[in-house]
Amino acid sequence: MHQNLNGLLSKLSAIQLMIDSISNNVDLFGITVSHLTPSINDSELQITNYNLIRRDRELGQGGGVCVYIRNDLNYQRRHDLECKNIEHIWLEIFITHSKPILVCFLYRPPDTSKYLPINFNSELDNMLSITLSENKETLIAGDLNCDYAKIDCSKDLKDVLKLYNFKQVISKPTRITRISSSLIDIIATTHNEHITKSFVFPNSISDHDLIGIIRRINCKNFTPRKILARS
Repeated sequence: MHQNLNGLLSKLSAIQLMIDSISNNVDLFGITVSHLTPSINDSELQITNYNLIRRDRELGQGGGVCVYIRNDLNYQRRHDLECKNIEHIWLEIFITHSKPILVCFLYRPPDTSKYLPINFNSELDNMLSITLSENKETLIAGDLNCDYAKIDCSKDLKDVLKLYNFKQVISKPTRITRISSSLIDIIATTHNEHITKSFVFPNSISDHDLIGIIRRINCKNFTPRKILARS
């Protein structure tokens, strides 16, 4: 699963209740715009049965990305795939009797933000070129501030993902206001045939809706009980 929370700390109890309500059947929960700072310790952010990985915005306020990972999931953070100027986290997920999967949680600030790198698209292109050279199934989830409901919106950015054969699987608007709706929170995959379901779930935690997928944990021998991620 993924959600732009616009601040994590004040919403921690609501997230714990949400995860408890579905019996911890969330493997990965990525959060963008976490608003965390070095003064906030990991111990203040704990969710039962989950490990936390975070990447706070280094210069300035706001932004930030973090991921809650269920503590029985075998994973490794891939610092070697991460670049300095993009707010993101790369993970490699290891699955018994299956090939590893690379997962990225990513935040792209709005076009009007001073925190959006001028060369964001080229840096993303370079990062994906290196990542995809490993020839592993790859998932990207996050808030790109790029409306996938509008064909001509941020076409250059979308073309970078298309170049590397990513399929964007979220189909409904993820941020709805009184005067607009947009599909700016996405999940993209290099192996769409492995995704059994995608969803958008409105809730009151944030002004962005929760998004997620269910992926077959064993694509040759799938049963509904075996789930890798509602990522």
